[in-house]
Amino acid sequence: MITNETLIGLSLSALVALALPFIVFFALRRRMELRLRNVFIGVGVFVAMVVVLESAMHYYLLSANPTTKAWFDAHAIGFALYAALAAALFEETGRYVAMRYLAKAVPGNGTPVAYGIGHAGAECALIGLNIGVVAVLGYLMMTGQADSLHLDAATTAKIREGLTGASFMSGLFGGFERISAFVLQVGLSLLVWEAVRARRIVFYLAAVAFHFAFDFPAALAQKKLLPLTGGEIEAGYALLAVLVLVAIWAFARPGTEAPAPGTLRHSS
Repeated sequence: MITNETLIGLSLSALVALALPFIVFFALRRRMELRLRNVFIGVGVFVAMVVVLESAMHYYLLSANPTTKAWFDAHAIGFALYAALAAALFEETGRYVAMRYLAKAVPGNGTPVAYGIGHAGAECALIGLNIGVVAVLGYLMMTGQADSLHLDAATTAKIREGLTGASFMSGLFGGFERISAFVLQVGLSLLVWEAVRARRIVFYLAAVAFHFAFDFPAALAQKKLLPLTGGEIEAGYALLAVLVLVAIWAFARPGTEAPAPGTLRHSS
């Protein structure tokens, strides 16, 4: 049975996800120099790298190619490794290229924070809209109006199964997850900015490793290989997000501008 409490939780999650980037931007713009150009670059690069390129690769390997689809269907851990590594490589490579060649350098850490707001904000918008659509469809199912939409039977059954028996708190998980993910995205942007500023590839590689480590448990949970509840996973992510942001923010040294285009040097 779908309840009003579940739908309220989902609606609040959607609202949090959609409002979060605006709240963060306006809260920080007086403390550091945040350029809208850098925010929009974050949005555009996220769309290009994740929504277009990464999604195209996933479609080919997980759906269109019968050989790779069969392999990933049969090897859950292989799927989890692939999904986490793909997300880490596409997002962190796009982040590095954008901040190295496209973003406008400003004093302090305004460049990576603005980029992170755009990158994380685009992700928030996509997920927030998805949560909102599920909440609306859930309401229509609960009130018996969904049949008029002529939705695919498999899609309807999947949504109904996910919402049946869910609670207010489980509906809120999406919003909590977005807050944690937002913090992590800004933290990773600070780390990649250090790679750009110091011309040391080790910081880019560290960002890829951190991103992989954050996404791998979620990929395992997607395949039901992680014996943890959604609340336990989100609590862990929230703690990690806070610790990583504090550590990276404390480590990132102040600077004024990015170096001229050139090759990163390896750390010894």
